Amino acid sequence: MKHPFMISLARKRKDAYLFFLLIVCLLCACSVGRHYERPHVLDDSWTWKNQVIRDTATAYTPSDIVEETLTWNNDSLKFNNKWWLVFGDDSLNQLIQTAFDSNPTLKNAAFRIMESRGMLASARSYYYPTITFDPNISRQQLAANRPSPIGSNQLPEVRYTTINVPLDMSYELDVWGKFRRSSEAAEATLRATQADYEVVKLNLSADIASNYFNLRLIDNQIQLYTNSLALRNNNLKLTSSQYNAGITTKLDVVQAEIEASTVESQLIEARRSRAVSENAIAVLCGIPVMNLRITARKGLPVVPKIPLEIPSDLLQHRPDIVEAEQNLIAANAQIGVADAAFFPSVKVTAASAGFQSSRFDNIFQRQSQTWIGGVGLSIPIFTGGRNIANKNIAEARYKESQAAYQQVVLNAFREVQDAMTNIEYRSQQSTVLKKVLNSAHTSADMSKELYQKGLTTYINVITADRAVLDAENSYISVTGQRLLYSISLIKALGGGWK
Repeated sequence: MKHPFMISLARKRKDAYLFFLLIVCLLCACSVGRHYERPHVLDDSWTWKNQVIRDTATAYTPSDIVEETLTWNNDSLKFNNKWWLVFGDDSLNQLIQTAFDSNPTLKNAAFRIMESRGMLASARSYYYPTITFDPNISRQQLAANRPSPIGSNQLPEVRYTTINVPLDMSYELDVWGKFRRSSEAAEATLRATQADYEVVKLNLSADIASNYFNLRLIDNQIQLYTNSLALRNNNLKLTSSQYNAGITTKLDVVQAEIEASTVESQLIEARRSRAVSENAIAVLCGIPVMNLRITARKGLPVVPKIPLEIPSDLLQHRPDIVEAEQNLIAANAQIGVADAAFFPSVKVTAASAGFQSSRFDNIFQRQSQTWIGGVGLSIPIFTGGRNIANKNIAEARYKESQAAYQQVVLNAFREVQDAMTNIEYRSQQSTVLKKVLNSAHTSADMSKELYQKGLTTYINVITADRAVLDAENSYISVTGQRLLYSISLIKALGGGWK
C-alpha cells in the first residue's frame, strides 16, 4: 500500500506534466506573421470597351478551294482543357499532342514541379524529430605520465575499449509557426510551379496553333500564286499570238513576261516561307526538323465565332495570374518565417538512449543502458541586425510579388481587350475586302474581254489582274490575322471561354 504523501506527489507530478503538455500545444498553435489577403486589383466597375463582338464576316471560298466546317463546343472550353479542338483540325490536334509528349521546355517545367514537391516535403520534415542511429567502437590508451591530482607519482598505463550503440534524437518545437510558415511558402511555391507548367503548356499550344494556321494560309497563297502564274502564262500566250498576228506590239509581250516572272518569284518566296514555318512547328513539337512533313491542304481555316459576352472573372483562371498570386502567398509566408526569428526557440537539444560497454558480450544487458536528455531554450539577444535585415528582405520581396501580381492582372485585361478589338475590326475589314475582291474579279473579266476586242490596252489587263491578286492576298492575310487574334483571345482568357 502506497503512502498518501506519495500518492499526492504522483498526482501533482501528473498535473505538472499535463500543464506542461498543454502549454506546449498552445504555443505550437501560434503562428506569427500576417495571414494572406488577396490584393484588390479588379474593380467591379471595369467593363470592356467592345464587349459585344459581332461576327460580320462571311466565309470566302475560291472556285477551286473547299471550305472546312467547324463544330463549336461551348462545354469544351474551360481552364486547362483542349481548347484547340474548337478549330476542328485533326492535324493540329496531333501536332499539339506530339508537343506535349516531346517538347523539352514543357518537360523542364514538369521537372520544376517535381523539384517543388521535394522542397515541400523537405519543409514538412521539420514537423518531426530527427532520429539517428550511430553505433561506434573506440580503443583508447591513457598515458602513464598523465597529470595526476594526487602527486607526481607515475600512474599506470590504462587501455580500454568503449562500445556505443546509441539512438539519438533532436527536435525543435514549432512554437511560433516558423516551420508551418515555411511549409506554407513551399506549398504555395509548388502551386506556382504547377501554374507555370500550365502557362508553358498554354503558350506552347498557342504557338503551335499560330504557326500551323500560318502554314495553312501559306498553302492557300501557294495555291493562289500557282493559279495566278497559270493565268499570267495564258496571258503571255495570248499577247504572243496577237503580236505574231500583228494586232499588238512587242511591249505587251514584254509586260506579260514581267507579270509572269513576278508571280513566279512570289510563288518561290511563299514556298520558302512555308518551309520555315514547318521547321518552327517541328522545333515546338520537340522533333528534328527533317522528320516533320506537313501535307499541303486546300481551303482557308474557319474563324471561330466569338461569344457575345466575355466576363472578366475568367481572368481568375489564367495560369499566369494563378502563378503570380501563389508567388505572392509564398512571399507573405516568408514574412512569418522572418518574424519567428525574433522569438525564443525551444529545442530538445539532446536525447540519446542506448547501450555502452567495454565488451560485446554484455553490451545489451541492463547494466549497459545509458541515456541523456534535455530541453534547451534559445533566446536571440544580439545578431548584428541579421534578423531585422531578413525581415526587411521578406517585406520587400512581398511588395515585389504584389506589384508583379498587379502587373500580370493589368496585362491580362490589356491582352483580352486587344484581342477583342482586333477581332472586331478585322471582321469588319474582312467584309469590306470581300466586296473589293468581287469588284476586282469583275474588273479583270471586263478588261480582258475589252482587250481581246481591241478596245483597251494591255496595261489595263495587268492592272486588273494585279488588283485581283492583291485583293485575294489581303483577304487571306486578314483571315489569318482573325485566326491569330482568336488564338490570342483564347490564350488571354487562360484557355477559352464557357
